[in-house]
Amino acid sequence: AVVSTQSTGEECSYVADDDYCYHGSDLVDGRTQPQDTREECEERCDDDGRCVAYSWVDNEDLKSTEWWHSCWLKEEGYEKKEEANCASGYRKCEKKDDDDDDDDKKDDDDD
Repeated sequence: AVVSTQSTGEECSYVADDDYCYHGSDLVDGRTQPQDTREECEERCDDDGRCVAYSWVDNEDLKSTEWWHSCWLKEEGYEKKEEANCASGYRKCEKKDDDDDDDDKKDDDDD
């Protein structure tokens, strides 16, 4: 999912982090708003301006528990841990500027 933030002139997208769960820095209790798919979880993160990452639990063993498909929205400061059956992702933003490489030259031209 590519998200464009006009106000900051940045283009943001999510980088998939399979088999990792992010611990701590929860914005929400993921068990209260389960999502059917990882993509839906990512969209929820996207809709929350504070969210910089998410973790989505897809563990068959937890199917009958409140942890099944729980979607955890994260703010800065989370800890990344290797964990099977967990799909996470984090937001990566880049400045939208066609002349990225020419920053030095650009300054010289501004007479």
